Amino acid sequence: MPGGLSYRLVVDLLHSLNKKADIYGFNLVEFAPEKDINGLGALTAARIVFNMIGALARSESLLKKADFKKENHKLSERNNRIEECGAVCKEAEIFKDQTGSELLESG
Repeated sequence: MPGGLSYRLVVDLLHSLNKKADIYGFNLVEFAPEKDINGLGALTAARIVFNMIGALARSESLLKKADFKKENHKLSERNNRIEECGAVCKEAEIFKDQTGSELLESG
C-alpha cells in the first residue's frame, strides 16, 4: 500500500489476528524518530501499542493462561499439603517404632 498502512487498518489487523491466534507478546519495530513529522509517528506508534495492550488484556488466550496458572497453583498447594501429611504420618510411625506408643491417641 503506497504510504504504508493506516492506523485503523493496523488496529483492525491486530485485533483480527488476536481473535484467531494466541498472542502472548507484541513488539513494535522500525520507528524512525528522525523522520517523524511533528511527533505524529510517535503518537501513532504509542496508540497502536496501547491499543494492543488492551486487546491482549481482554483476550481469551491470556485469560485461559491465567486460569491455568491459578489451577496449577491450587494443585501445587494441595500436593504440598499431602506431602506434609505424609511427613507427619512418617514421623508418627518412627515415633511409634522407637517408643512403642502412639504419637497421637485416637479417641
